[in-house]
Amino acid sequence: MSQRVENAFRSAIAKRKTQVESIRRGIAAIDVTRRDGNGIPADRVIAQLATPRLTMAKSGALPKVRCQ
Repeated sequence: MSQRVENAFRSAIAKRKTQVESIRRGIAAIDVTRRDGNGIPADRVIAQLATPRLTMAKSGALPKVRCQ
């Protein structure tokens, strides 16, 4: 195998391992939350996100900010 192909292959494997570990930690966190019963219901989170400022932004009432 050429060095370039081998490096790409090793990089892809490392990335997959990182992704798998991240998913594993996320699932474990969900399990702990369910077990402990201390999660926040989605409808409450969504209600908190629907703030007056967000509503104004969606309606176009807030000035648009441009990043340079």
